[in-house]
Amino acid sequence: MTFSYDYDPSAEVVNLIPVDTRCVAQITDYKHKTDDGKDSLSLQFQVVEGQFTGQPIWVNMHFKAQNPKAVNIAKSTMNKIMKAFGKTTIKDIKEIFFKKLYVTIKHTTASDMYPSKEDVKRYEMHEETRASINAQNETPPTAVQQIAQQTGGTVVENPQLTQATTENVAPNWNGDNSWQDAPKEKEL
Repeated sequence: MTFSYDYDPSAEVVNLIPVDTRCVAQITDYKHKTDDGKDSLSLQFQVVEGQFTGQPIWVNMHFKAQNPKAVNIAKSTMNKIMKAFGKTTIKDIKEIFFKKLYVTIKHTTASDMYPSKEDVKRYEMHEETRASINAQNETPPTAVQQIAQQTGGTVVENPQLTQATTENVAPNWNGDNSWQDAPKEKEL
């Protein structure tokens, strides 16, 4: 593609993903620029499933710019991306690379300098991300619960003591290298 002062972006033949198409994508690359008091981040999303697999979509954000509206849009966009990954903060942009999310396409119209291009109007959490977050948020079983699961016993709550007692949990250690079968019911 050659750019010159008489460049006509409407003459550019561009195969765009149709507007309002919902795609499964992941972030595969980025460009970060800081110069002349400006700070911009461009994220490359790549469609990873369906008819448009392999199609790149670049999303540009300007975090420091003379136009405060551009800064607000960048912050809002990054917030939406982070929410789609179940994150509130990240230390490195690569933390969200190669993880699936849904993006819904919109088009940016051609200008004097650039042809029309895909952009993203909505970011949504993918089922794989949701399952991963749910797995991380599950409370691991206590030691007593683990032993009960392994031995086929049950954990019985004693509301008067607010402590758990166990049934058939595990043999008791006698301290002399011998084991004693656990009692059928143990009271605290």
